[in-house]
Amino acid sequence: MRGLAGPLRGRLCEGLGGGHDRREALKVALELVNVPPGDLPAHIHLDTSKNPSSIRYGLSNVVNGKSETMVVTPIAYLRRGHGRFSINVHKADPDLPIIGCGDIPPG
Repeated sequence: MRGLAGPLRGRLCEGLGGGHDRREALKVALELVNVPPGDLPAHIHLDTSKNPSSIRYGLSNVVNGKSETMVVTPIAYLRRGHGRFSINVHKADPDLPIIGCGDIPPG
């Protein structure tokens, strides 16, 4: 289990996905404080939180400051050898301003 770097508090926990292929899955748990009301979109983006680019994985919306999502990818994919990744949480406005972010640390 590893935390995120930056103002977003979260955990990356290894686990196993279900089904016949038994692909590796990653549990992403987010917790934010002082968030606006409503469902807040969250994503894993390519690049750092200072310079996010395209969305790589969608996460469950943050509701009441919390979100948990199982992402079908090994933690090693996000932590080494495939570029940098970050997690962004957006306000649910048309232009999706970022209200929380954090880089996934290499390792």
